[in-house]
Amino acid sequence: MSSKRFTNPEFFGQIGQPPLVSLLDRFAPEFAAQQMQLPPPGLDEKEYFKEVALLSSSKKGFPTKLIDVLYGISAMGNEGGKDSLIRAGSEAGVQMEFGQDATCEEFALRFYLAAPNVFERNVRQTQILARSSFQVFGSRNPSPEGIAFPRPMDEQLERFKADVDEWVAAEYRGEERATQIEYYEMEDEHLFLLRIGDSRARQAVVEGESFTYQHFRPARDLVVSYSAGRDEVRINGKGLRKIRMLRETFGKRFFGEPDRFSVRDPFTLAPLVRLGRAALEVTPGQGIARIVLTELIQEGDSEPGIKMQLKGPDLFEFSEREGIALFWPRCRVKGAGFDVYFSGHTVPRQFFLREGNGLRQVRNCDAAALYRWMTENGFRKIRANVANGNDAVGQN
Repeated sequence: MSSKRFTNPEFFGQIGQPPLVSLLDRFAPEFAAQQMQLPPPGLDEKEYFKEVALLSSSKKGFPTKLIDVLYGISAMGNEGGKDSLIRAGSEAGVQMEFGQDATCEEFALRFYLAAPNVFERNVRQTQILARSSFQVFGSRNPSPEGIAFPRPMDEQLERFKADVDEWVAAEYRGEERATQIEYYEMEDEHLFLLRIGDSRARQAVVEGESFTYQHFRPARDLVVSYSAGRDEVRINGKGLRKIRMLRETFGKRFFGEPDRFSVRDPFTLAPLVRLGRAALEVTPGQGIARIVLTELIQEGDSEPGIKMQLKGPDLFEFSEREGIALFWPRCRVKGAGFDVYFSGHTVPRQFFLREGNGLRQVRNCDAAALYRWMTENGFRKIRANVANGNDAVGQN
């Protein structure tokens, strides 16, 4: 989200004047250091919000830390964010009134004022869960019942971090690239956030009438998500070598097996070709009301290769109505997009599956229901027990 969001008086109006005054007072030393004067708190509410917006749009702008807080308030300023903060506050013993007359934005700000560290951690967790594109790697010998995965000890996390630091130093020839690691335990997921320094960037900057370049090293977030129930890892990051390093390092540090998560093709789109619309059937009572095929990507066997993409509100309905075949001869289905209608919701959420190990979903909390559906309908490959050396892959 652009910082221009904070030049709109209506954004501050959603927060409310008293908590906004309290927030700006916390940053009074930073404003004073920049020789910026805060609007008088006694101003009329509408005028006060206007003056704050003008202050944000000035040449010096808001202090960086304040912008981070406002981004967090914007991210948590909704019903889902409010519920998340209430749960986090209850677990951390945060003492504050959960007033029903406050807007979600005002509640988020009041929570920050009461417990800034808990607020910031919850914002980071929300940012992790908002990530949707993953490469998925299965275990070579998963247990059908899942496995126990106790909360990692600090020593394990530090060893994981040290391995990533060592790889980064070697890969980028020793340049300083600080790595941070944070761990989050969810209902069926263990989330590891690693933040590393990315390659240097150069950005044009205009100051008055002068034009120059600013050099900086942006941070890049990497996410490793482990499901003990499915005994597989999902990795969000860019670069094949980086993803391989994370997969092998996670297996080594938490299981003593660098190659534990080496199944790179846990998904198949064959049921779409084999069963057609029947492949989208759902079992009542398992969280999904219906699923609609909205996107289809196919690649031809000819040289040079041809890629074909179809998109629409219901491709099977289109095919039946127009009498047009969706699946072309001598073509392989490489990707498919779906609208998923979860039980009790009228607005669908998008889900994309790529042949092999590509997965894109809107919300992390959708994973359990989606995986159950994929397994039951044959989109998720089930590996036979390989204790006897059998490496065959079977499907339900």
